[in-house]
Amino acid sequence: MRNHAGTQTLGLSIVEEHQKIIEKLQENELVFQHEIEHLIEERDQARHSITQCNEEETRKRNNYEASFQSQIRERDEQIAQLNEKLQQQDQHSSILLNSISSQTNYDVDRYNSEFCIGEYQSQIDNLLHERSVLMENLKEKMFQPSKVDVETQTIKDTDTLPSSDQSISRQMFEKEMLAWAKESDQLKSLVKQIQIENKKLKDIILKFERMILDYVHENDRLKQENQQLSLINCSSNQDIDEKENSNEDVCFLTLKWLTYEVAQRTSNNNINEQSLLLIQDSERDFKQELTGQEQQLKKIRIQNERLKSQLESCTIHFKHIQNEMKLQIIEMSAIKEETE
Repeated sequence: MRNHAGTQTLGLSIVEEHQKIIEKLQENELVFQHEIEHLIEERDQARHSITQCNEEETRKRNNYEASFQSQIRERDEQIAQLNEKLQQQDQHSSILLNSISSQTNYDVDRYNSEFCIGEYQSQIDNLLHERSVLMENLKEKMFQPSKVDVETQTIKDTDTLPSSDQSISRQMFEKEMLAWAKESDQLKSLVKQIQIENKKLKDIILKFERMILDYVHENDRLKQENQQLSLINCSSNQDIDEKENSNEDVCFLTLKWLTYEVAQRTSNNNINEQSLLLIQDSERDFKQELTGQEQQLKKIRIQNERLKSQLESCTIHFKHIQNEMKLQIIEMSAIKEETE
């Protein structure tokens, strides 16, 4: 009985330790889930800030393009006006050539027209140069790669936006976003693995509880059987005492009978033989009962050993699962350090 109670308390203590370990693992899982949610929020904030910067940059670029295009249109209009003036001047010079009255007027008009043409030509050259410069600037702005600075501190400080001076290229941003996505996928897969392991641990706990219930029921049954056996032993002892008393009574009666009738020795001998046979039969029954009780005790010991072996196998399996969980926790801590 003491061995049964010791094994029962040992099994309960092991299950309590396993439950504490599982509760710690569940707490760690909640902590990791909160950290993953925090990282996802930081990633979303970074994406939002970067999209805002990209929108602002595209808006500025569109404003630059619009201003450059408006300036180019103004320069084109000025060039067109100057060309119209040149055409008008050519027409005027041709009219003057056709309607000249004297050589002196022709020379003066030609000098004036040539001077105006030179001025117009210089203005046209300047406007074309400005137009080419504006076109080059526009091309540079069009083909210049956009840069955005995404610092690690802006993820924590959402109020401060990244400046245009400290910016990174779009390719770096895309790489960082891909890395964020991969890390979030890895963390999600790790969370799923932890949930699967928690389900396995819960199943193992249920198995332990069922085994403990079976063990408790088995102990109760064995206690009842032991009580029954003790009652049987008590009853058998009482029967033996009664048989001894009856034997004493028989002997006393036989002595009286011998003193009363000496002639009936043969009958008295027969009675003594019958009493000896009865005593032998009672001893045989008692031996059979003792052998049956010993067999029952052997069966109980075999069942206890079987339950102990099952409990040891379950503890080994739980330790194996515990080692796997430790390895997964180490991997998650390493991934966390890499992300930080």
